[in-house]
Amino acid sequence: MNFLIIEANHDSATKAVHIARRTALRNLSNGNGNAIIELFGYNATESNVDQSWHEIFGNFRLITGMGHGSASEFTGHNDLPIFTTTKSKNVYKDAIVHLFSCNCGNSLGFSIKANGAKAFIGYTDFVGIASIDALNEHFVAEAAAIDIAIYQGQPSGVVKSRADTAYAQARANLEASPNATPSDLATLESNHAALVGPWNNGSLGSF
Repeated sequence: MNFLIIEANHDSATKAVHIARRTALRNLSNGNGNAIIELFGYNATESNVDQSWHEIFGNFRLITGMGHGSASEFTGHNDLPIFTTTKSKNVYKDAIVHLFSCNCGNSLGFSIKANGAKAFIGYTDFVGIASIDALNEHFVAEAAAIDIAIYQGQPSGVVKSRADTAYAQARANLEASPNATPSDLATLESNHAALVGPWNNGSLGSF
């Protein structure tokens, strides 16, 4: 069960999310025949992603990425493209691709699935973060729950159930926080509403 983690951290937004995601995913580790390749910061580039596929034996179970995005591309370090609708990639083969990035659940997600991925999980709208860094743990909780469940080998129905549970808890935490604003709650709700995957669109694959 090989994993590829890609995270840009070159600007204030990606840096804040990177820190929160590293905390949320801290319990993922190599072992039991699993390989976890982490491409952070200046290592989050297209060439390193392509090379990672050649460095392991067997395909990736999960490719999880955080960076900026649009309907047609996902970018890494310094907003340089990593995945686009115009390129197929060996790294997609049999992988579940999960991108915590704006708008990638549109044409890019379908392109990734059509080019060999087992499934795609992403967002059909803009993905917002908290008004202050201290609240970002709640904004990455749902995405982290997805990655952890996939790491554990869970099927898509269980992955979605855990994502929903994590979202509900994150929302409750924000409601209880004296530092959260109504805008924070609205942004978290918008992120959740924009999440797409095999559970609500069969064209995005299955697992």
